[in-house]
Amino acid sequence: DHFMAKGPDKLMGLRRDSLSLLLTLSDPRPGARVLCLDGTSGLLPAALAAQLGGDGAVLAAHVRQPSLDGLQWLNLTPQCAATVGSASLQQLLAWAPSSSPSSSPSPSADSAPTSS
Repeated sequence: DHFMAKGPDKLMGLRRDSLSLLLTLSDPRPGARVLCLDGTSGLLPAALAAQLGGDGAVLAAHVRQPSLDGLQWLNLTPQCAATVGSASLQQLLAWAPSSSPSSSPSPSADSAPTSS
């Protein structure tokens, strides 16, 4: 609440109840690998890492300059904090394989399953 009162723009106006709803609906469990688009100064990735309990991975993608200050706000254990990584959205999109129609093989009649 302190950070929301001082600078709601840093958290994108994310209230405590909205954060709880996001965590409930995403249902992060230990061992999961989570990708989140973050604009909350690291609060959302930190909360996800806390839910994973140090077992799993959280990749925080950022549109602008990455900031993971939220890892300090939640007083995560070193094990939980180590599960959080960061990358720009531009880096992720450049890394992703191309999905143009010419590069993907089209199904042919020869490869269709037959029933006997």
